[in-house]
Amino acid sequence: GMSNQGMSNQGIQGMSNQGMSNQGIQGMSNQGMSNQGMSNQGMSNQGMSNQGMSNQGMSNQGMSNQGNQFVQSNFGNQGLFGAWSTNTGEPNQKYQVNPSFGCNSGHSSTSASEGNRSPHVDTKFRQTSWPSISSNMSDEGPMLADSKRGKKRKSNLYSSTTASDEKANLFDLLEPFQQHGLPPMHPVLQQIMTWMQQQNENLLKIRETQAAFLSDSSNMENYQTFQELFNSHQIMRDQLSEKIGHIKEMYHTCVLEVHDLYKIQEILDELNARSQQIEVYLEELEATQRPPATPKCYARLIIREQPFPFVYVRTLPNRSATKSDKDDGKGKKEIAVRVEVLTGCLTTLNNVSHLELDVKIANKSSPCTDIRSVPVKLTPNFIGCEFKLAFIAGTGMTVSCLDLRLGVQFSFNSGATSLSGSEYLSTSSRPFVVITNESQYAEALSALFSSDILPGNNHASRISWPHFANGLSKYFVFASRQNCLSPTRPLINSDFEYLHHQWFDGHPTVTQVQIKTFWKWFGVVLRNLRFQKALGKLWEQRLIYGFVGRNTLDEIVIARDFGSFVLRFSESSPGQIAICWRVADFSKPVKNYLVKPEDIKGKTLPQFLRSRQELTHIIQFVSVGSDGRTPVVRIFEKQIALPEPRPVQHSHTKTAGGYETMLL
Repeated sequence: GMSNQGMSNQGIQGMSNQGMSNQGIQGMSNQGMSNQGMSNQGMSNQGMSNQGMSNQGMSNQGMSNQGNQFVQSNFGNQGLFGAWSTNTGEPNQKYQVNPSFGCNSGHSSTSASEGNRSPHVDTKFRQTSWPSISSNMSDEGPMLADSKRGKKRKSNLYSSTTASDEKANLFDLLEPFQQHGLPPMHPVLQQIMTWMQQQNENLLKIRETQAAFLSDSSNMENYQTFQELFNSHQIMRDQLSEKIGHIKEMYHTCVLEVHDLYKIQEILDELNARSQQIEVYLEELEATQRPPATPKCYARLIIREQPFPFVYVRTLPNRSATKSDKDDGKGKKEIAVRVEVLTGCLTTLNNVSHLELDVKIANKSSPCTDIRSVPVKLTPNFIGCEFKLAFIAGTGMTVSCLDLRLGVQFSFNSGATSLSGSEYLSTSSRPFVVITNESQYAEALSALFSSDILPGNNHASRISWPHFANGLSKYFVFASRQNCLSPTRPLINSDFEYLHHQWFDGHPTVTQVQIKTFWKWFGVVLRNLRFQKALGKLWEQRLIYGFVGRNTLDEIVIARDFGSFVLRFSESSPGQIAICWRVADFSKPVKNYLVKPEDIKGKTLPQFLRSRQELTHIIQFVSVGSDGRTPVVRIFEKQIALPEPRPVQHSHTKTAGGYETMLL
C-alpha cells in the first residue's frame, strides 16, 4: 500500500506527506501521522512491505492519534488491519483498528493487570480472545472479501460483500475463528498445577517412609518418627485444602474462560483424590497407636473420570441412535467412567467383587442403566476399572447420581499388627438427568443447573454473579455441543453483560427464583441450539449475532445497505429468531420480524432466509472492539454465507407482539 518511490534511503526525513498517498493508508489523515512520530531506524525500504507494516518497520507509539485511534500495543507481523465498526461520528472514526483482537494472550481484558489477577471480586468481565481476522483486512484500511480469494476491494460504511466464489467466501466466513492449539491456562491454575507436579515426589516419599515405619515392629515405640510422619500428613492435607479453597474462591469471584472452567474441574478432582489418599495414610498411621476394635480397610473408592453433570437423552429401544440421542456432549452413544481404589501403605486387597452400579433417583435405586456390574482389575499397580454404559430408562425429570459399590477382602500386616476382613467401599458420581424426549431438555437442564450450583437447593439462597456466570458458561458449551477445551463460540463479555442487566438488573448476586425465571427463556434457546442443527451452525459461524437487545442491532443495521440484516434471539419469545433488517423507508429505516413456526415449517431457517428476496446480505458478528463495547462486524452475501442443511421438525410456538406481521 506504500510505494517505495515516496521513501528515500536517507531516512524518515525523505518521506513527505506527498510521498505517502491516501491510497497507501486509507482512513488515516495526513495530520494523523506526524513526521516526528516515526523513528529514523524503523523506516527502511525493507521495513515496509507492500503487504503491510511489520513491527520492525513501525510501532504503534510512532503514530500520532489525530486521524485514527490506535491501541498502544504492537501489531505483530500481521500489518495494520481494520474491521467494520458500528461507531458513527467523524469520518475518521467510522472504522476502528483492533490490533488486540486475536493476540491469543489467553487472558486479555480491559484491565492491564488482569493477567496477574488474584482471587477477589472481579467487577469486570473477562475478555475472550479469538484468532485474528486477517482474511478480509489489510494495511490499506477496512476491506471486505471480493469475489476471488486474495483479492480485496476498498469499502465505505455502506458497502457490502458481492461475492460469487462460494468456496472462497465460506473459507473467509469460517477460517478466522478456527482455534490453533489450546489457549494458555489462568496464572493461578498454572501455579497450582506446577505445585502439584512438585509434590509428586513428596507423596511418594511419604508413602515409602510410612511403609518402612510400619513394617518394623521396633519403630512402634519411636514416637518422634510417628510424630514427624503425622505432621507431614497434616501439612500436606492443609496445603491441599488451601489450594482447593483458592480455586473455589476464584470460581466464585471471577468470571473465567471456558477452558479454565473445565481445567478447574480436572484440578479439583486430582486435589480431592490426593486429599483422600492422605486421609487413608493418616487413618493407617493412627491405627498403630489406637488399634480399631474391628478390622478396618484403609482404602477409598474414587471416580477418576466421569462426564457428569449432563442431561442425557436415552436411546429408544429397537432404534438406532441419532445424533440427538447421543447426548453426552461428544456424539457417543455410551458414556465412559473410570474408577480407582486408593489404598494405604500396608493395606493389601486380596480379592474384589464386581463393581455394582445403581442409579439413585430421589434416594431410591432404579435399574435405568444397561449394565449393573463391572469386573475390576486387581494388579499391584492399579486397582479399578474403566467401563462404558448407556441409559435405558429416564429418571423422571429428577436429578440423579450414579452410586458405586465394591466389595473387597483385605489384609493389613504391619510389624506389630496383622488384621484381615471384608468390607464394602462406595462412592457417588456428580449429578445428571436422563430424559426420554428432546422437548424435556430445557426443563431438565434447568433442574440440573440449579442442583449443581445452588447450595442446598434453597429458594432463599444467593450466589455471586461470577459463580452463576461460570456455571452458565460451562453448561452453554456442552449443551450446544462444543468442545469444552477449545469451544467454537462460547459466551463472551458482551453476552454476559446483556444477560446480567436484562435478567438480573446488574445485581452482584442472583437467587434461585431469578435463575428459574431466566432458564424458562434461556433453556429453550439451548434446546434449539442443541437439537436444531441449522441453528447451531448459524451460532457457531456467528451469523446469529449473540445475546443482545433490539436497540443495539438497530444502530448496526441502520448504517448498512438496504437489504442487510442481522439475526438475534427474541427477548419475548423463547427460542425464536428475530430478523432486524434495513429497508428503503426513511421514516422507519429498520424493521424487526419474528420468524414464526409456519415460516420454517418443512424447511430450515437458512432456507427461509435464502428464499426472501428483500434480505440480501447477512451481518456476521466478529467481536467487540478494544474499548470492550464497540461491536466489530462483517457482511456477506446471504447466498454464500447460509448453509442448506436437511429440513427438521419444529414444534408450535406462540408468537409475541412488537414485530412486523410480514417481511414485505
